[in-house]
Amino acid sequence: MSFKKIINGLLLSLLLSSLTVCASSLLPTWDELSEGEETSWYENGQLLSIYTYKNNKKEGAAIVYWENGVIYFKGNYKNNNKAGTWVGYKENGTVRKRLTGTFKDGEKISD
Repeated sequence: MSFKKIINGLLLSLLLSSLTVCASSLLPTWDELSEGEETSWYENGQLLSIYTYKNNKKEGAAIVYWENGVIYFKGNYKNNNKAGTWVGYKENGTVRKRLTGTFKDGEKISD
């Protein structure tokens, strides 16, 4: 193997290492995500989910979408547990009864 190939390989490794360090420093840590809104996306750019966090726990509104943009389910969390009314939907937008109901402390208490 030539000296030039070795140097080019080392430079490429160094560059990739630097990019990995830069990219990881741009990613939020768990502590940064523990407060506020967390948004996730499908690979195609379509919105996947929105969750709200407070004190490292889900707290407040939560919405998850099908890949076609229709809401999959929506509801609220209190102290990291489902609370209040939750509604689930099929991909065509009609209500999905199995995912719909009223929750208290994460337990379904009524349909």
